[in-house]
Amino acid sequence: VIKQQKDLAQDRASDLADSIHRNLNYIHGIPELFSQGPRFIKIVLPFGVSTTPSALPQEVRAQRWSSDPELKDLNRFLARVQDTLHADLIYVVNAAGDCIAASNADTQWSPIGFNFAERIFFAMNRRGQNGMQYAVGKATNIAGLYFSSPIMVDGRFMGAVVAKVDVPSLSFLISKVNAFISDENGVIILAHDKTLEMSAFAGAPIFSMPEKQQHDRYRRNSFPPLSIEPWVDSRFPQLLRIQDSGMESPHVLAEESVAKYGLR
Repeated sequence: VIKQQKDLAQDRASDLADSIHRNLNYIHGIPELFSQGPRFIKIVLPFGVSTTPSALPQEVRAQRWSSDPELKDLNRFLARVQDTLHADLIYVVNAAGDCIAASNADTQWSPIGFNFAERIFFAMNRRGQNGMQYAVGKATNIAGLYFSSPIMVDGRFMGAVVAKVDVPSLSFLISKVNAFISDENGVIILAHDKTLEMSAFAGAPIFSMPEKQQHDRYRRNSFPPLSIEPWVDSRFPQLLRIQDSGMESPHVLAEESVAKYGLR
């Protein structure tokens, strides 16, 4: 019985990993497509190649760029394609990491005016690479997976296009499976059992990350350790207790990585 359950769990883990890979590949294709478009190249050119963020207050930057006619036109375009392509947010940043246009520009949750230079995906873009990371939104406070592609002009980095899928939008993947998904820092970012979310594996990289980096990425500094212990009967080493599941509720655990996106 244990072997059957272990095999079944592994099959479900593999199917889940495949579903995640296919869904995220689709979202990742959005910034790759737009970052090469003439419209996006034209919009970042006036900002130049400077990596120094605007010195204006965030509110002033947001008001100035939101009222610019060309940027407003791009905002409307992004809003249309967001609905069509089923992303939760699409935005554009200049070479300094300042967000200058977004698909939700007319809402109070718009990222326009915020700077994203410290984000891992942006650092990758500066090196001419596609970027991806999990983070909590600066304006929305909604956790999500960010995918980005650099806008390059004659070999120079001019900015990036970013697409986000909110973690709640991925809940359908585990709605019928008792599973959880962790990021590369060992933090549970999505779980069938919601009480497990934002806990972390014992010894995970998150526990050695500086507090500022923790907060920049997760908007918090508390990550309860995820308890995974042997079940009460040592004759069955494959059976586990997960987060105080009780003596009468043993679990088997199977895992599968989605290496391309740093998830498992």
